Amino acid sequence: MRIKVHPGLCNGWGECHRWGREVFPLDEEGFCEMRLLQVPPEMEEQARLGANACPEQAITVIEEGPVPVPAYRIVPGEAQVVVRLAGSAAG
Repeated sequence: MRIKVHPGLCNGWGECHRWGREVFPLDEEGFCEMRLLQVPPEMEEQARLGANACPEQAITVIEEGPVPVPAYRIVPGEAQVVVRLAGSAAG
C-alpha cells in the first residue's frame, strides 16, 4: 500500500499522527511532513487509521492488492474512539 498526503488540504490537526505515529511524522507547526510513502505491511493498519482520522480527508490510501475489510472504524466526536467492527477477525 502507498499513502499520499495532500499538503494543501492539511490543516495541522495531527489526528493522522495520533493514530499512526510511525507513519505520519509532523513538522514543528503540526503539519504532516510526509507526502508520498510506500507503507511496510506491518504499518498498514496504522496508515489506514491515520488516514481515516484526518478531518480534512487530506490523505489518500492507495491499495495495491485486494482491499482488506477494515477491522476498526474511527468514530468522530469530542472524544474520538476506535470501534471494532462486527465479524472482524483482528485481535
